[in-house]
Amino acid sequence: MQSAFQLHIDDQNIALLYFDLPDEKVNLFNERVFDELDEILDRLEKAQPAALLILSKKEGIYIAGADVNAFQKIDTLEMGWQAARRGQLVFHRLSKLPFATIAVIHGACMGGGTEMSLACDYRLATDHPKTRIGLPEVRLGILPGWGGTQRLPAVTGLSAALSVILTGKAVSAKKARAIGLVERLLDPHKAVEEQALSFAREAIQKGSKIKKRKIFRVERIGFIRRLIFSQARKRVLKQTQGFYPAPLKAIEVIEKTWNMPIEQGLEVEARALAELIITPQSKNLVRLFIWSEELKKEARNMLSGYQAGQTQRIFFFNVDSTFSALFPVLLRKGMKVAVIDFDKERLSAVRQSFLRQLKRQRQKKKITAVEFDRLLQDISFLDTLPAIEQSDLLFTGPCNESLWRQIQQKAPETVRPIPVAPPFISKSSNCAAALNFCTWQKNPFAAEVILSDNEAQESFRPLLDLLLRINRLPVMTRDYSIGLATRLFLTLVGEAARMFNEEYAEKQIDEALTRFGWTQGPFEMARKMGLKNLRLWLQQVDPQKDDTLRLDVKAVLEWSGNTRFRRGAVKATEADAQNIQNRVHLLLINRAAFLLEKGLAQRARDVDFLMVGALGFPPFAGGILKYGDHIGINAVINQLKQLSQRLGERFETSALLKQMSRERQLFYP
Repeated sequence: MQSAFQLHIDDQNIALLYFDLPDEKVNLFNERVFDELDEILDRLEKAQPAALLILSKKEGIYIAGADVNAFQKIDTLEMGWQAARRGQLVFHRLSKLPFATIAVIHGACMGGGTEMSLACDYRLATDHPKTRIGLPEVRLGILPGWGGTQRLPAVTGLSAALSVILTGKAVSAKKARAIGLVERLLDPHKAVEEQALSFAREAIQKGSKIKKRKIFRVERIGFIRRLIFSQARKRVLKQTQGFYPAPLKAIEVIEKTWNMPIEQGLEVEARALAELIITPQSKNLVRLFIWSEELKKEARNMLSGYQAGQTQRIFFFNVDSTFSALFPVLLRKGMKVAVIDFDKERLSAVRQSFLRQLKRQRQKKKITAVEFDRLLQDISFLDTLPAIEQSDLLFTGPCNESLWRQIQQKAPETVRPIPVAPPFISKSSNCAAALNFCTWQKNPFAAEVILSDNEAQESFRPLLDLLLRINRLPVMTRDYSIGLATRLFLTLVGEAARMFNEEYAEKQIDEALTRFGWTQGPFEMARKMGLKNLRLWLQQVDPQKDDTLRLDVKAVLEWSGNTRFRRGAVKATEADAQNIQNRVHLLLINRAAFLLEKGLAQRARDVDFLMVGALGFPPFAGGILKYGDHIGINAVINQLKQLSQRLGERFETSALLKQMSRERQLFYP
């Protein structure tokens, strides 16, 4: 079996350890890798080199962390504890080597990779955009369990360590240098290995006297430290509403083990990880991560042989201001954007919305003044049809037949227009694909790609490339008319409108769902996409002809037209919130099962990923169908019967749910 590590000791007695996991695009830690690393440490302890450099042979990746697939098999406290202790013991051995150990980070260094680097004496990082360092474990519902909670505070100080661990966000090499996480930045345009060897020679010569960034540890003062922990808890509770136990557990572990010998602290950390890794929240977050990797892989397989990054010129026709948040993302990736609309008033609104987005980013210092000017130069707003034959991608909002024909005639042969509003694909459109950007959602990470029967792979490859570049994971469906995500969105808004017209205030309905963990309530989402757009979308819906969407269009139109007078913004009682949540969730479970039954959704995974990544259903609950499994299929059916008797046929149990009950099946066995 091919080894994951290659060890070489040069003529100056400096050991170079290369990590290159066979048959994988990234370096990961798993049981076999730890066994190999243990053997390498045996050899190093015997060889006693003057210094050790740990490098990666993967392009753009240092170490991606743990093999997350292994997490799914852990279902007891003992298994969780053993998984933590396995990594801890190996990294602890690394930390005890009697010579200088140096992690040479070039590319992404995440999770276990960061924890391994923290076990080294020094960390060097290339000043390159791909070099990002982080501990994202809280995003999987766990905490850093291989020494991260113990070593990072000692390296960066308490405040910086809490920021890295509790947010799960990766930092750039420069930021890592600023907080003391790395000792030196390397020039990525020069030989990285030679720079690292030069540092190793310096470390050998100076020993422990090599200059490190000094941090004034004000947190050593007891009441200051208590204040830091107290403020961290408040921030976490405000951001998570208590739905995610991992950040709070991380604070508890770091506070409890402060000034504790590291061997004892590691044991506390291992026990904490064991508690978290078997929670439903962690299992659901891990499943979402695995789905995201599956979707990336599926898209990349379709891009096989396609040169990534060649999509540079993006044209938008007749889009509304909800797309303005997308333009800075495209521009910062180096693309050029043209927005075309013969309606000057709408074009002006889109432009003003874009400028507000850009100025907000400038005020928050997310972009520099130079970047601000460059981004303005790379976007144009036009009220005449430009030379679209130079475009790489064409996105179209609602277009009349005359404009559609003009666009099709002028577009390059290899570029087909991509509709971004319902009806997405009609018989006359000759589209290879349509795109549902899900612009109603706050920070969406999924997008629906609707493939047509006459699909031509070359036509939608640039679209998949674009989505991967802007970190929108494509979920591919064949719901030509209004899109799977739109059906789910309209089901949500439709039921909310019914409840509004019956008895509840807007705020009560929105608050009930955000209290459950949704990122936004249905009315907030509807307003974000624009009530005018919502009414236009409703014109594409005919519930009499389409039995897959039992939507009370009249109720939604009544609500969307009643913009001035609202019933009082009364806070929802616990009973009201429970009733609102049950109605919405049970209807969505039933509708999603019906869409699976009719073939508009191919897999439960696709429904749930869109529910979380495009509609804002809480990630810790895993998706609406996973939530149905949690309730129990029989319990879902019983509650649907009661709602059907009280509220009508839209709650009539789908055939798929009945079949699953008879056969004792789950959406996720």
